[in-house]
Amino acid sequence: MEYKQGDFAMNSNQTLLVATCGQGILRTVDEGENWSRLPIFQDIEYDDIVRTLVIHPTEPATIFAGFQNGLAKSTDAGQTWNRLSSFLDNYTIWKIIIDPKNPENIYVGTGAPTRAIAARSTDGGRTFERLPLSFPERCAGVSKPRLLAMAVDPKKPNNIWVGVEEGGLYNSKDKGESWRRIDTETQGAEAMSSDIHDIVVVPGTPNRIVISTVIAVHISENDGKTWNCMNAKEKFGYRYSRNVVSINDQTNTLLHAVSDSTPGTLGLVHRSTDGGKIWHPAQLETEPKSCPWAFGLNPRDPNHILMGTKFGELYESNDGGQTFRKHWREFSEICALAWVPV
Repeated sequence: MEYKQGDFAMNSNQTLLVATCGQGILRTVDEGENWSRLPIFQDIEYDDIVRTLVIHPTEPATIFAGFQNGLAKSTDAGQTWNRLSSFLDNYTIWKIIIDPKNPENIYVGTGAPTRAIAARSTDGGRTFERLPLSFPERCAGVSKPRLLAMAVDPKKPNNIWVGVEEGGLYNSKDKGESWRRIDTETQGAEAMSSDIHDIVVVPGTPNRIVISTVIAVHISENDGKTWNCMNAKEKFGYRYSRNVVSINDQTNTLLHAVSDSTPGTLGLVHRSTDGGKIWHPAQLETEPKSCPWAFGLNPRDPNHILMGTKFGELYESNDGGQTFRKHWREFSEICALAWVPV
């Protein structure tokens, strides 16, 4: 069963942004009834490739976007966008995260078709410096690496995690001044692929780290010293592991997306209420025709979740990810979703 136009259950006093590959950012303010593309004369074009979105933790109308030619910022809930000019103007931005305790600290990851690097701002995005992480120009799995995954420990913000598709998992204890590579230290049953797709530091259990690689989910209970590996094919039914997200800062509830491949011909979502130890499949009333590619969390209601797929399908859950229904509107590839609570 699908939502038809007019019955999408979004909260009407919020804005939803959908970042896409080829349609820039689309925006709705009326519960998904109507969608608008970016107007012309923006620093992000209406047909741009936008890979990531993040909302400022204390200024909800302020949003950062990573696109194919750098970093942009909106201060009006996504209506208009201005470039944050820096050396990153020459890079494609794949990931942005903000330190929740000090929003002046912003971390950025880049990648294909440009070089994969990590950068940091300590002044809210006015300036950036390159961090001392080095990745090869080429890799076996995806030709050119891209920094897909970054996470800040919400209780220990000096503790930063970075994952590269394809280039490994890294951890810094000093806000990015120095780094330790983690995946190459794992062996045997714990062995981790260097193809990292997502990272979550589970709130409420600050030493639990959940990593999604291309073929598995890895969980550490001791801040990355040792790992428990769950093979995606054996645990979730399909071999391609993609996103993992914590849906509520007060609980251990996680969602995880898998597919048969990328772009894939179908997709599944699994849900855990114990930080990733036990997983149960979510019910998707209409099966996706491609891999789930992004989750969007509602800051006012942790039970209200959106999911976008590689082929542009949009799904909604109103019960914390137990069930999902398909929205009537389809897009090009959905790269990121953001609720703006204004």
